[in-house]
Amino acid sequence: MKYKILILILVTPLLLSAQAFRGYSNEFLTIGVDAAGLGMSKSVVASSNDVNSIYWNPAGLVGIKDYQGSLMHASYFAGIANYNHASFALPLNKESAIGISIIRFGVDDIQLGITAAGSIIHYLDDTEHNNLSHISNLQRIFPDSYVWMDKFTMKNLELFNSNSSNGFNLSETIDDSITSMGSRKLKNWIAFPLVEKKEIKKRQDIVYSIIEDNEISGILDLNLNNISDIERLMSKIATYKISPRELIYLKNSLKSVHEIKQSLSGLNGTLKSYGKSIPHANSTVNDISKALKEDSPVSILKGDFINDNVSKELDSLRDIRSSGKEYLNLILERETEKTKIPSLKISFNNVFGYYIEVRNTHKDKVPEDWIRKQTLVNAERYITQELKEYEEKIINADEKIKDLELKLFLKLLDKLQDSL
Repeated sequence: MKYKILILILVTPLLLSAQAFRGYSNEFLTIGVDAAGLGMSKSVVASSNDVNSIYWNPAGLVGIKDYQGSLMHASYFAGIANYNHASFALPLNKESAIGISIIRFGVDDIQLGITAAGSIIHYLDDTEHNNLSHISNLQRIFPDSYVWMDKFTMKNLELFNSNSSNGFNLSETIDDSITSMGSRKLKNWIAFPLVEKKEIKKRQDIVYSIIEDNEISGILDLNLNNISDIERLMSKIATYKISPRELIYLKNSLKSVHEIKQSLSGLNGTLKSYGKSIPHANSTVNDISKALKEDSPVSILKGDFINDNVSKELDSLRDIRSSGKEYLNLILERETEKTKIPSLKISFNNVFGYYIEVRNTHKDKVPEDWIRKQTLVNAERYITQELKEYEEKIINADEKIKDLELKLFLKLLDKLQDSL
C-alpha cells in the first residue's frame, strides 16, 4: 500500500536575488512520505531573499539561516534506505554518491529545490525528530502541468484567506468534503490548477459519473463518513506515536476504503479505472484485526488491548490473573474447614494486600502460623505465607502483562512500517 503525503516545497525565484538565482528556473519539489491517504498533508513554502537565509512561509514554522546545513541535509536523500547522520557531511555534487542518488529521483539539475528539501530534513533533525524512515523519496512537480500562481495572486484571488475580516475565501466556500483528506486534496487542487486538457477532462468525468449515479453516490457518502484521517494515522505509525484505539480507527477506515474500491471496480468507464487504482490494504487490516481488541483503549498505559491467542505467554499470564477469585475461594474453603471458623473472609487493601479477617469471637481458633496485621473493634486481620506468595504472583503477572503487551504493540508497529 503506497499512499503519499506530499509536502510541497516551493522555491520562488522572484524572491531570490538575481545573483543567487542566476541560471535557475521555477523549481518545485515534493518530499514523498510513505503514509496513507489521498492529497496533501501540509503545504510548506520555502523562499529566500538571500542565499544564506531560507525562511518558511506562510506557516512560520522556522527560520533556517544555515545554508550549508541545508545542503548537507539534502544529502539525506542519497541513501534514503540507510539513514545516517554522518552522511549529511558529504558534499552535494553530481560526481559524488549523493549526486548519483539525486539523479535517480530526476531532480539533480535543480539545486535550490534540493536545498529546500534538505532544509526540511535539517529542521526535523534539529528538532530531534529522529525517526524519518517514512520519508522515502523526492518527486519533481513540473510547472508546465499547472497554472503558476505566486502568493500575491493567491491573496488577491482570496483562495485560502479573505482580505476582509468578515469575508469568505474560495476554499471555505466550496469545501463540503466529508473527510479531512478530501479537504486537503481540494486545497491542493485550488493551489495547483491543471493546465492539460486531458487531465482536466479526466477529473470532470469522475465528478460527473458520481453525480449521475445516485447509488454510487450513496455508497461513497456512507463509507466516507466512516473514514478517519488515514494520512495522519499512518504518519503516526511511522513515528510510533499512534495509540491502540487509533489503529482500530485506521483498520475500520481501510475497510471502508476497500468497500469503495469494490463498489467502483464493479462499474464501467472512468470510475472503474479509478477504483482499480485504489491500493489494497488487506494485510494491514488483517494484522491489526489479529493483534488488537475492537475496544482498545486510547492509551497503551491502560493495557488489555492485545487479543487472545496472539501470545501463549500473554494468555498464560492472563489466566493467572483471571483465576484469582477462584483460587481465593479455594483457600477460604480450605482454611474454614481446617480452623472450624465459619465467618472467615478474604479481602484486599492497598496497605498490606490480601488478608484473612476473623471476628473476635473466633480469634482463639486462629492458627499459630497466621500473622496478625491489623486489629479492629470487632475483628482482626491476618496474612499467611500462601496469601503473600499468591499476591506477588498476581502483581508480577500484571506487570508482565503490561510489558508484554507493549512489546507486542511495538512489534505490530514494526510490521506495519512495511505497509506504509
